[in-house]
Amino acid sequence: MTGAEPLPCDVLPVADGVLVIPHHLLVHVPAGAYQLTVAEWLNLAKLRTD
Repeated sequence: MTGAEPLPCDVLPVADGVLVIPHHLLVHVPAGAYQLTVAEWLNLAKLRTD
């Protein structure tokens, strides 16, 4: 053990896994976010239009 405290995070279920967001980032989670993939959330993929 290093004695370091764990970083408080929110774990959000998304379409293809989970997204872990540290509390200090103060990210607003919109209602439709849970339908996105992790890549779409991180803006690494084009958003689906269906």
